[in-house]
Amino acid sequence: MDFRSWVLENFSPVVMVVASPAVETAVQRHNGLTVTDVLRPSGYFRHLNVPIQTVNDTSHRLKEFRLRFYAADTIVQPSQEVADEFLKGVLTEAAATVHEEPLPDVMAMLCTGEVAKSTPWFDKYKAEFFRMLLFNDHETFDHPLAVLVVVGSEEGDPVAAAAQLARSCPLPPLLQSGVADRGMLKHYLLLHDAAGPASLAEAETKLLAMRATYGATSCSLATVNSNVS
Repeated sequence: MDFRSWVLENFSPVVMVVASPAVETAVQRHNGLTVTDVLRPSGYFRHLNVPIQTVNDTSHRLKEFRLRFYAADTIVQPSQEVADEFLKGVLTEAAATVHEEPLPDVMAMLCTGEVAKSTPWFDKYKAEFFRMLLFNDHETFDHPLAVLVVVGSEEGDPVAAAAQLARSCPLPPLLQSGVADRGMLKHYLLLHDAAGPASLAEAETKLLAMRATYGATSCSLATVNSNVS
């Protein structure tokens, strides 16, 4: 991974996902993924040509963009003790994998520019190390800038369900302490389970009700499990 891609992957805006239990169950029932897992591939936007202006009035054209989705209950930084123990486990697993392999010819790898192959475990360790550093108090890269409230089309009243979900969701420590700004943008997603009892027409009707309450541009409809037989 080149440096530009690494920056895009690790320092893009964070969206906090708040999904109802019914929606999580519907998604996991057929593919074993969480709602956040399903959303992540949709967070990449390529082939853009959007003019923007930086804080020092420098013009720039945005060619690609990414959003990082995290469930609300995962927006927390583990303690140093927990992080150290976890990273030790990563190294132990790596050692168990490579200890029987022959020692690489590092000099030859240096000459061919393939020295990274001598430590195949390092990329995973680096990724997990940086993951343990997410959501700290003093760096705002990982503070959520928006919240996505996800309810299902099977909900009897998705408008009320979304409002209740937004009110009752336990806030991450960053928001509870006031370190991160609570005044985030909100978007409401009505998730339609194609394998469930509700029809797409019913989902579209409920979407209209949500848009009448929360605004036309603040609500969207997405379908999952459309290929389930």
